[in-house]
Amino acid sequence: MTSCLFLEKREEIQAYRLILDALAQSALGEEESRELIATLATELYGIGEDHDDRA
Repeated sequence: MTSCLFLEKREEIQAYRLILDALAQSALGEEESRELIATLATELYGIGEDHDDRA
């Protein structure tokens, strides 16, 4: 999937900058992201359980 969006109006650019700033401020850091992913993976798949359905 590809797309292009060109913003030229100052108001449009400012709106996108505000959104990107808000996302950057609310995003987890690298270590917090790893911990969250590990926790969710453990909750979903358990530790040491075999979930390979290809067999």
